[in-house]
Amino acid sequence: MQASRRDLLVVVLLVVVVWGLSAWLDLGERLSNWAGSRELYQADELPGAVVALLLGLVWYAWRRVEEVEAQMQAVARADEQLRATLAANRRLAAAHLALQEAERRDLARELHDELGQHLNLIKLEAVAIRNASAPESDVEGRSGRGGNAAGAVAMIQAVDHVQRVVREMLGRLRPVALDELGLQAALEHLVSGWRSRHPVPALELSVKGNLDPHGEPVHMAVYRIVQEGLTNVLRHARARRVIIGIDATSAGLRLTVADDGIGVEPGRQTDGLGLVGMRERVEALGGQIEVDTAPGLGCRIMVWLPCPPVAARAGAA
Repeated sequence: MQASRRDLLVVVLLVVVVWGLSAWLDLGERLSNWAGSRELYQADELPGAVVALLLGLVWYAWRRVEEVEAQMQAVARADEQLRATLAANRRLAAAHLALQEAERRDLARELHDELGQHLNLIKLEAVAIRNASAPESDVEGRSGRGGNAAGAVAMIQAVDHVQRVVREMLGRLRPVALDELGLQAALEHLVSGWRSRHPVPALELSVKGNLDPHGEPVHMAVYRIVQEGLTNVLRHARARRVIIGIDATSAGLRLTVADDGIGVEPGRQTDGLGLVGMRERVEALGGQIEVDTAPGLGCRIMVWLPCPPVAARAGAA
């Protein structure tokens, strides 16, 4: 509003100045004398044409202003529709992630209850066969029982291997520590497992603040992002050190996963599906994610997740 008043004042001052100069110089009389001597060329009609040109320019400018306003309104409507679409996509992504985690939880439960139970039964039978065959003499062993004992031992070893694989699958599908002990304990267990399997890179975990009020969806997102971040470091970064930091406040939770690896070109940040999955999780919860990386300077993933409302946390629970 102040700009429009200033522009209007400039127009009024310009008109007053031109009028004063015209009166001082007798511009009208001079123009009339000049045009009268050129009657053959109808120069005396030039002022009317100039006035028409000015009016036409005013009309042209007014039409362009209308077009700009219409375009701005169209842009505003498109922006509103885009915001609504993005919000709908976030809700859809959140529902998809929730369904995915629910399916993982159910599958983990089935693997634990059904497969784990039958593996235990097979192992018990194999142990019984081994114990029953072990006291027999070499002659009896050569007649068949010794072979039973060897087969039972091989069976026990195979069951132990399958049980280890199942436990690893259960950990990837649904972290048991997250459900039973909370996010911090689950992350400590995750980092401890990585340290035992991969001495390099060295992992450091720092947690500040209370993580409990942020609810299960945020906890699962943080856990999955850390999990995926460690996987990326192991596969691509060639890092010597990884620092995982979490700072939780009543407003939200800030997560940082930083390594001193080889880094990547900024334009290649979104090439991997792991980062795409992180971004989907973060955006579905209304958060923000930023990746800071460069060749030879390592990589830093910074995530901000707002603390969901109490009603949302209760619904998720």
